Amino acid sequence: MIRNYIKTAWRHLLRHKLYSSINAAGLAMGITCALLAVLYWKDEHGFDEFHKNNPHLYRITSSYLNERGERSIIGNTGHVHGPAFKAGLPEVKEMTRILGGDIGTVLVHEDKTIHIKPLWVDSTFFDVFTFQFLEGSAAGALNDINAIVITESTAKKFFNSTDVVGKLFSQDADPSFQKLKKPLVVTGVVKDPPGNSSLQFDALLTFSFMELSFPNDNWFGAWLGTFVVMHPEADLEKAKEKFNAIYDKHAAPQLVNPEYNWMKFDPKIRYGFQPMSDVHFNTRLTTTGWNEGGIVNVASPVYSYVFMGISLFILLMAAINFINISIAGSLRRTKEIGIRKISGGKSGHIIVQFLFESGILCFISFLIAVILMGILLPVFNNVTGKRLILNEIFDGALLFYFMALLPAIVLLAGLYPALVLSRFEAVTVLYNKQKLSSRNLFGSSLVVLQFSLAIFLVAGAIVYYSQMNFIRTKDLGYNPSHIITTEVSGARGDYAPLLGFLKNELNKNASITSVSFGNQGGFEDMQINGRKFPGFKKSIDEHFLPMMEVPLLAGRNITANSNISKNEVMVNESFVRASGITDPIGQTIFIDKGYDSLYKSIVGVFKDYHYHSLREPVRPMILHGHEDVYQGARVWVKFEKTNQQKAMAALERNFKAIMPTAVYTYSFVDEKNAAEYLQDRRWQKVVNFTSLLALVLCCLGLFGLTHLAIQQRVKEIGVRKVLGASVMQIISIFTTGFLKLIVISVVISIPFTWLVANKWLESFAYRIPLSGWIFALTAIIAIGIAMVTVSLQAIKAALANPVKALWSE
Repeated sequence: MIRNYIKTAWRHLLRHKLYSSINAAGLAMGITCALLAVLYWKDEHGFDEFHKNNPHLYRITSSYLNERGERSIIGNTGHVHGPAFKAGLPEVKEMTRILGGDIGTVLVHEDKTIHIKPLWVDSTFFDVFTFQFLEGSAAGALNDINAIVITESTAKKFFNSTDVVGKLFSQDADPSFQKLKKPLVVTGVVKDPPGNSSLQFDALLTFSFMELSFPNDNWFGAWLGTFVVMHPEADLEKAKEKFNAIYDKHAAPQLVNPEYNWMKFDPKIRYGFQPMSDVHFNTRLTTTGWNEGGIVNVASPVYSYVFMGISLFILLMAAINFINISIAGSLRRTKEIGIRKISGGKSGHIIVQFLFESGILCFISFLIAVILMGILLPVFNNVTGKRLILNEIFDGALLFYFMALLPAIVLLAGLYPALVLSRFEAVTVLYNKQKLSSRNLFGSSLVVLQFSLAIFLVAGAIVYYSQMNFIRTKDLGYNPSHIITTEVSGARGDYAPLLGFLKNELNKNASITSVSFGNQGGFEDMQINGRKFPGFKKSIDEHFLPMMEVPLLAGRNITANSNISKNEVMVNESFVRASGITDPIGQTIFIDKGYDSLYKSIVGVFKDYHYHSLREPVRPMILHGHEDVYQGARVWVKFEKTNQQKAMAALERNFKAIMPTAVYTYSFVDEKNAAEYLQDRRWQKVVNFTSLLALVLCCLGLFGLTHLAIQQRVKEIGVRKVLGASVMQIISIFTTGFLKLIVISVVISIPFTWLVANKWLESFAYRIPLSGWIFALTAIIAIGIAMVTVSLQAIKAALANPVKALWSE
């Protein structure tokens, strides 16, 4: 019997190739989006699950109380916490500390120097985390203070091989290496961390190696990550209480010691656990500026939910097409259904027959979608920034997701049409009195729903484009064009004379108009006239503001003499407002750096400029002269617009000649600004593509429905033409009904679109207004595309010979 169902279904699909093709194409598009969404979801929500110690692997979090009574949680601890917690709690099975993430360094082997991103870890790192060894073994790989474990890609960069155990590295620029006085020895090579790992590194160095130069026993600090494996039977709530008791015991004497408690108040620190599988979505934890706790690849879970939601929208739209076309096409089979019912066919058999037809079509669409997914995966990776490789991520869980999706689609797209068709009355259909049209309530509702989703996506794409265009064109308060920047790391010797020599050599080049030195800056607490507030502090020289074309509003620039300028600062307008002072020039500001508090004199006020993303408001900022020159110093070089290549060549040539051991990398300031919105631009492409796909699906659906509506009314069209109806009158017969449905869709979707778009725009401190033209343009696009789709077929029908229509039965 099953064979008969399949044969009958196959014959029907071949007989009606046009509608089968429309349904298969639309459904394949929807399924492709759903499959890609499943891949994205699995990767995002499967972060760090490959570690064998899951689900008992945790990161220790710290909760701080500030002077305003506000409590914040961060994912970091200090040097002393991990060992003390491990010694004091038998529930802690293993512990390791990690310093790194945003911290870079250089490795030197003979005459080759490469900039890397290392992690400094305890010798227990591989007892806590799972990474595959290619050479060497996890046992004892990090026991020696001068041991280094490198990744496969790092090994190939240096040696073009992974058989490198015993090879030697130096780190001449690292003060820890200078104290060690012997080379780093490669003890193992591991595979590169997978893309869904929150720990990304090029090399692992020992924590004891780093502590040669940076020991610390402060219980109030939090700048590294501490990870623990808890015994399965451990009570986490009781473990937290023990953590807090250990802290209270050790921190009590440091609270009254200004050498340790430079904050001069009790932060009432408390500790907790965060599952490793939750770390990837740790955006709810505040950070301390630089991410030094080893964790990268942090993301918001919103993206995975949004992409899954959009994909389900697309799949739902494809299913709506399937349902509408299947029901509308049923009029071509009314006599078949009537004869089968008179011959004794039961409704259940008819339902099964139509489900088989739907199932075959869905299966074909599914196969097409799997092929499309494989073809589009490289493009998808490029758009989303993923590194998905199908044969690496394909497992039992993914197969289950895919196999569960197929019957769900069959039921979603095929069950309702089968139920509708099985309920046709035999007498009614044999007398050709069974009618379905766009005026059918359920069918009309589906069209409205489909276009509402499409309009929502199109409006979202317009809002997205408008906001990103606003960001691209907004005046940042300075001019980032034609400026190259590079960081100095890995140079040997005293940095100050090296940079001075570099500056002199670059200024001799006619293609270079200006050179400036400084650093990237960071957030610090600052205080003036007893008022304390957070701000951004950056080291610069006297050339920085003129190069960036930032106007001075009052006072003067810092002086060229570094001995004088190191005690001078310039502040921005936001600083003046936050401080509440009316005459800032000559005022003294206190910068609380914790380990080195400083008093400086304000000599100038400069106009606010956007030194960070437009998601953030411009905050109080101070620019100060050099205090010292050290690794990580930054160089800015402005070049003549027409001499870019000459300037770049001069910078590289002089940089390498003066600092041959330093790593030379460069970037353009305007490109670095654009990189702040890389994730937004990627999602703009996703939204644009899905909006276009939604419109294509709507057009496919309307094409099928219009074609069927015309086929049902061929004789009516012929009669109207014979009686003198014009082409426009006939076109209006078909367009009016669909136009009403599109207008209803616009009215329904716009309020929802406004709410979602406004919520997204709230993440930007500087944003576009949600103007009416955005929604008007969306409505025009939706109505225009729908009318063109319907009108093209209506025109063809209106121009047909009425004699042929009246002659046919």
